[in-house]
Amino acid sequence: MYRGLLAIPQRKLFAVTSLMVTLVAAGLASQAIGLLQSADYARFLSLPLWDSGWLVSQNSILGKALHAMIGYTDQPTGLQLIVYVTTFAVIWGIARIGRPSQWRAVRIATRSQAV
Repeated sequence: MYRGLLAIPQRKLFAVTSLMVTLVAAGLASQAIGLLQSADYARFLSLPLWDSGWLVSQNSILGKALHAMIGYTDQPTGLQLIVYVTTFAVIWGIARIGRPSQWRAVRIATRSQAV
């Protein structure tokens, strides 16, 4: 497994893992809002937007796996959707801003080769 991970270019490996971590974080935030809504602490936008249980039921094996990995809910509320999208956008945006630009990396590499 270690050799297989070494064969994958680091840039692509970290891009995929950062995407997965972002999806997990957005799913956890959405699930937290769902729990607050079911406990009647958050009543804002608490009606389900759609029902995709006919496609993938949350009680099926696939639904449970998606629920654990990305926070899938077959009847998401409006607030859950807003929190999911906002959490994803904020984390993804911060990751993009915090990443050094490719041009800066090229300049540093060029300077080190010149020396």
